[in-house]
Amino acid sequence: MRRRKRCKTHSDIVAHFQKRCLERIGVILNQRVLKSLLVENKLRRLYAQSNTKTHFLLKKEQYNGKQMLQFDVVVIYDKLRHGFVTTYKYDETYKFC
Repeated sequence: MRRRKRCKTHSDIVAHFQKRCLERIGVILNQRVLKSLLVENKLRRLYAQSNTKTHFLLKKEQYNGKQMLQFDVVVIYDKLRHGFVTTYKYDETYKFC
């Protein structure tokens, strides 16, 4: 008998996001701060990967967390689960619509 796979939840993607933040940029970004920046239109939309995932650019000057960012980063928002999924360093060679 096969077991049914469990769907991803908000807490699953938050845990994944925190792990990737430490791994790739060295600082854990706060979901609440990022969501408030998203609501205030301070994150620049780079492109929509799919109907659910959208890539945003976070400038290092805009993030006012406990620790300061050393460089600009790209954060990916999942609108189905209402959270940021992953992040990576922004490279100027990425030119998206």
